[in-house]
Amino acid sequence: MPEVFGGSWQFLQIHKIWVFGMNKILILEDDADFAEIEKMLVERAGYKVSVSMDPKKALAIVKNYDLLLLDMIMVSGVSGRAFLAKMKELKLKTPVIIVSGVALSRVFSEELAKYYPEAGFIQKTYVNTELIPAIKEKIG
Repeated sequence: MPEVFGGSWQFLQIHKIWVFGMNKILILEDDADFAEIEKMLVERAGYKVSVSMDPKKALAIVKNYDLLLLDMIMVSGVSGRAFLAKMKELKLKTPVIIVSGVALSRVFSEELAKYYPEAGFIQKTYVNTELIPAIKEKIG
């Protein structure tokens, strides 16, 4: 590891996280305008944010993040449900908060509770008031 200010890079990374609380959050959202709103809200709360509009690319990098904000219905042909299933198949442990413009159906609510009980859920209409508290509950 390279030396940075007389210490290791690993120490600098740990120190940075400890001092600044820079948890990394990935937003997977196909609506660019809404993704920008989410990003702005989350960055203002002190988190480092990346946005992906491509589920395949997001799946490849999600393990590098502390939290995923996941849109449920995407025009890319991959649903949030399918994305969660793929994460489970790959044994990816990144916490997830589903952010959707539609309410969950009773059937999917039951499926979510059974297979992905750790996933949170926020309707997009409440993102201004509920997103940051939900993030803090998941990752601090």
